[in-house]
Amino acid sequence: MKKEISFSAALILIAVVSRLVTHEWNFTAMGAVAVMAGFLISSRPLALATVLSSLLISDFFIQFHNTMIAVYLAYALMALIGIFMSSDKKFSRIVASSFIGSVVFFAVSNLGVWFEGQLYPQTLTGLVNCFEMAIPFFRNEMISTMILAPTLYYSFKKVGRTFLESNESFSRYN
Repeated sequence: MKKEISFSAALILIAVVSRLVTHEWNFTAMGAVAVMAGFLISSRPLALATVLSSLLISDFFIQFHNTMIAVYLAYALMALIGIFMSSDKKFSRIVASSFIGSVVFFAVSNLGVWFEGQLYPQTLTGLVNCFEMAIPFFRNEMISTMILAPTLYYSFKKVGRTFLESNESFSRYN
């Protein structure tokens, strides 16, 4: 559990920093963190808390907004996709989770934007227009998630292995 808490803290830090530094629209580590929280953290409540904490902390600095419920729900669903797909930790499952999670995020967050009713009329035309206008954001979110999720996974796997090896050698000498 100590390792999972360390992974959670690191993922929160990565997500918050990636949202606070200057970046292209939706090109952050947030989607990758959501998917990897599900992959790396076996405690489902901790995985979801990791994602939601990342959002709350960064939104405190960025600004709370009207579509928070939809955005938070979308990222929580990405974490659940990571949890569901983590039974077999193959590269293809990480990529599939990243792609599916990005599509779910796109659909849920944009339904939230449309449902809020400030930017688009609540008509079928308004819904189509909302999704059309969101395509550049979707592209950036999907690319960042599909690049950063495998990067995070293999980085954490390497760090975890190094940490365990250093602790084993430390305990052998003490």
